[in-house]
Amino acid sequence: MTDSSLAPGESPPAPAPGDDAWLGDFTVVARLGNAQEAQALQGCLVAAGIPATLGDAHTVQTNMLWANTLGGVRVMVPLSLVTRANEVIAAFHSGAYEIEGDVDPDLPPPTRPTDLALWSPDLAAFLGLWLTPVFGAALHWLNSRRLGVPALARQADVGLALSVAATAAAFWLGRERDWHVASPFIVSGAMTAYTAAWWMFIAQPQSRHVARSFGRQYRHRPVWRAAAVVFAVMLAIGLGIENLRPD
Repeated sequence: MTDSSLAPGESPPAPAPGDDAWLGDFTVVARLGNAQEAQALQGCLVAAGIPATLGDAHTVQTNMLWANTLGGVRVMVPLSLVTRANEVIAAFHSGAYEIEGDVDPDLPPPTRPTDLALWSPDLAAFLGLWLTPVFGAALHWLNSRRLGVPALARQADVGLALSVAATAAAFWLGRERDWHVASPFIVSGAMTAYTAAWWMFIAQPQSRHVARSFGRQYRHRPVWRAAAVVFAVMLAIGLGIENLRPD
């Protein structure tokens, strides 16, 4: 069966019952931060005769904040039907399948793409467990300046100030211990309780805002590159203090 016989906007016919023809391995054609939106897209694909399945939908439904870490809900179709699926996806995002009527107030608003360049809030907070909470708080602070939400900006200001003070205090308290190159990471690990509290009470609103507003549809700044720089700095601090201490 080919697509050349289909008129523009015409849905391809569904596969014949009992048709066991091999259509290829399932491949990802879309990632959506909202599980309900992914299910709606899956329904449109199936209605167009394209077998479609979802990945990580139940996980994202359990906790929307995991959507960024997982890369959103994966929508997958057989490899041989990717071209047809992309046409359906384009129509879906253009609003061709929208039904007129009142919006269900119980449904969350759909995510929308943005050109904002952001650090992944969840990944930044996670890496702060090893790179001190200042790392996560600093990236959240930079995000808050781009998001332009006053409440999130105030929370980021408080979070960064508290994280700097807490980290400085932790290093000060550990100054008399046997210092070696890994000591900065040990101090950071000892601050796990503070990092968790910062995440729960200060940082989580930004992650929730990004997940609900954009899902994964924003420009991702390279968190791992920033983490590599901070990792090198922490190694240098540990090595420098170790060499400066008298034997």
